[in-house]
Amino acid sequence: MCLARTLGADADEDPLEWNEHCAGDQSTRFNRARGDLSADRWEKQVPTMFFLFASFTVVYFLVVAAFLPETKGKTLEEIEAHFEAA
Repeated sequence: MCLARTLGADADEDPLEWNEHCAGDQSTRFNRARGDLSADRWEKQVPTMFFLFASFTVVYFLVVAAFLPETKGKTLEEIEAHFEAA
């Protein structure tokens, strides 16, 4: 359809203007179709993403617990000495 518009453009009209319009129109149709497809898989995607992000949180918690010291009630000098010793 867009190619026909470009080929059928008048001499006064800029064919690139038609192409830009058609490119936007095609991308809109593609995004809507893609959205419809992903909506069908929504029930499968939600648990997968939940467990993926939950696993990231568990890994983050373990790294923090293992590598970051408790700093409550310590002075900056004590914290600095802890990191210099390591």
